[in-house]
Amino acid sequence: MINREQSNLDALVGSFIAGFLGYQAGSRKFAGWEPIIKNYDTRMSHLAYFKVIRPVSFLATITNAEIIYRQAILSYLFGLPDASIPTSLRCLEMGLAYRYTQETGQAPPRRDRLYNLIQ
Repeated sequence: MINREQSNLDALVGSFIAGFLGYQAGSRKFAGWEPIIKNYDTRMSHLAYFKVIRPVSFLATITNAEIIYRQAILSYLFGLPDASIPTSLRCLEMGLAYRYTQETGQAPPRRDRLYNLIQ
């Protein structure tokens, strides 16, 4: 007859060993990502502190704006602020071009587009 308590204890010890080995393997896999994860959290708290709101009407009105806006935010969060600036400016350009078209009924100027839209 098999001792049921001993088999339960063996299963429990085996589970703990397997869990520990899995934890060790997983923690080494993401060890190089720790600074990026910490900086991500810091940047996310900056966005919350400065109350950066999501421009819902802009994203709902202009097609493809959500993709570009998301790229700008994720570039900033993952530590690529130099990449987030041009994509943010592209969102600004899209919004100004849409508004220009609404106000004048004409297509916005093509040459130096953002500069001309601001003027």
